[in-house]
Amino acid sequence: MLDAALARLYQDKDTVQSLKYFDSLVGVAPRHSVFPKVRRWIILANYFYFFTTDNAATARMVDSALGVLETPELQNRYPETHVHNLLFGGDIAYRMHRFRKAYNYYFEAKKLGEGNLSPCKQKSFNYSIAMVLYQQQNYGEALEYFRKAFELQNTCLPQTGAVVLQQQEIQSNVGLCLMRLGKLDSALFYFDKAWQLSLKYKDSLGPIAMQKIQGVLYGHKAQVYQAKGALNRAKALCLKSLALNARPGYEVQHAQQVKLQLAEIYEQQRDYGAMFQILQEISSELETLPNPNVAMGLRRLMTIFYGETGQSEQARAMFQRYIGLRDSLDKVQKILSASDVKVQLDAKEKAMSIALLKKDNHITSLFFWIALGSALLVFLVLVLIFRNYQQNKRSLANSLKLIEEIKLQKEARIREAALRHKEITQAVIEAQENERAAIGLELHDNVNQVLTTIKLYLGMALDDKEHTPLLLKKSVGFLQQCIDEIRILSRQLSAPRLGKISLEDSIDDLLNSLNGSAAVYFTKDLSGIAGLTLEKDQYICLYRIVQEHVNNIIKHANATCAHIELALIGSAIHLTITDDGIGFIPKEDSRGIGLNNMSTRAESLNGTFKLESTPGQGCKVHVVIPV
Repeated sequence: MLDAALARLYQDKDTVQSLKYFDSLVGVAPRHSVFPKVRRWIILANYFYFFTTDNAATARMVDSALGVLETPELQNRYPETHVHNLLFGGDIAYRMHRFRKAYNYYFEAKKLGEGNLSPCKQKSFNYSIAMVLYQQQNYGEALEYFRKAFELQNTCLPQTGAVVLQQQEIQSNVGLCLMRLGKLDSALFYFDKAWQLSLKYKDSLGPIAMQKIQGVLYGHKAQVYQAKGALNRAKALCLKSLALNARPGYEVQHAQQVKLQLAEIYEQQRDYGAMFQILQEISSELETLPNPNVAMGLRRLMTIFYGETGQSEQARAMFQRYIGLRDSLDKVQKILSASDVKVQLDAKEKAMSIALLKKDNHITSLFFWIALGSALLVFLVLVLIFRNYQQNKRSLANSLKLIEEIKLQKEARIREAALRHKEITQAVIEAQENERAAIGLELHDNVNQVLTTIKLYLGMALDDKEHTPLLLKKSVGFLQQCIDEIRILSRQLSAPRLGKISLEDSIDDLLNSLNGSAAVYFTKDLSGIAGLTLEKDQYICLYRIVQEHVNNIIKHANATCAHIELALIGSAIHLTITDDGIGFIPKEDSRGIGLNNMSTRAESLNGTFKLESTPGQGCKVHVVIPV
């Protein structure tokens, strides 16, 4: 029933019809249980997971499914379903950086799975943890979990195409871990092992899946040979990988990364013509297939290209863009790496063991005193109980010592977090200095040059009486240009005049200044908050979101008009910004710094930020801030 309903969902992308179909199937079932209620929530979770970027909605649906099996009795009745839902919830919570919640889900999945599932079905936990550890760049621990997942997967019978597909993927991931650890020959061995496994079951996998697998493995092996310095071998493997996967319906995201690697090889071989050509292809693909890491690599290589070909101005500008994106991605990676999943799970295991030891010790002590007070028990029984008591006491002491060690490790991590905070602060200061340098450059290259021209014209006017009116007229025009440049620069840098004018007046000033100079015409409806007094943080948050997205529309949307609306609905302010631009396909993991800033501002005030866009149909931003 679930497979049929999910197939309908993936085909139509319509939850109403999919759930209606599912309910019709359940209605004719000979008996009923809580299981369909769980699966109903999972259908909704799959919709939000695969067809939207709303991780919060996905998390709510999974939590609702977990809530149906809230008692240990129900969880033990449906252990496989509950374990898979716990892993699903853990993955979503991890993606949302809610690490404590993610680790609780992973721990519960491990505890329930080990007691209720076969070894084959326990592999999902180990694979999920391995993927998290790999993202945290903890390659040694990820390697062990991948190997454990492969051992458990190998117990699955029969060996279907789906099972084999995951087995070769695990072997390939083992090779990636070994490559990251510098064990290049071992990595090649596991890549070949993954291919041999695929060949053994090629009839089950089919020709398309085999081509995809081979293309990915070619790309992985190219990385190894590049690390070894065998550039021609690496280049040949990259070209083979692209021939297989750089086409619709295949592994186009992996192909994009292989193209970036090929550009690096061309750079090492000083073949700048070929390097530039493939970088142009990547730049074009990023518009429809965004990838922050590939974008960062692209900017780094473009900086090198411009520098090596004597285009210093372009190199400097591209380097600044590269640094900005790199710092943003480094900040995210530091957050991911700081929360070590293995340490968290080990700590939970130890805490549970300590609790059980304390409980055992309490029961043993109780038996001891009962035995001591009873004159009917023989001396031998008393001795045995006393020895048991002493043994548990020593175990408790060891456990308490272990707790102290964990405490010391926690304190060390706190100190490390403080150090990372200092590093982030220094990075922010450097960014401010870069911004100031950019402002100075803007004043020097634009305003100062125009003022120099005005000075020259005025000097000519003093010497040439005949052309004085014309020269003065040109000087006035250039002077107005300086005033406009400084006014635009000032508006971009300064905050709105909080306390002096209302939010609607501040936004009105901003749009009036742009309607005279920008290619986009902005309309507004700000009457919905007329007379409303806002807190400082609410005022600044809404103004900055408007300012940020207006700049995005001007720079990227290729729009002719846009509309801004503010309204008070219930106990919340609703901000809506729409445009008639080219639109795009929004993806959660490819948001730029500007979109992330807007989302973070809204969430800091317990609000929400939602972006909707379709290619060719413009873009819509909707922000809700409670007041």
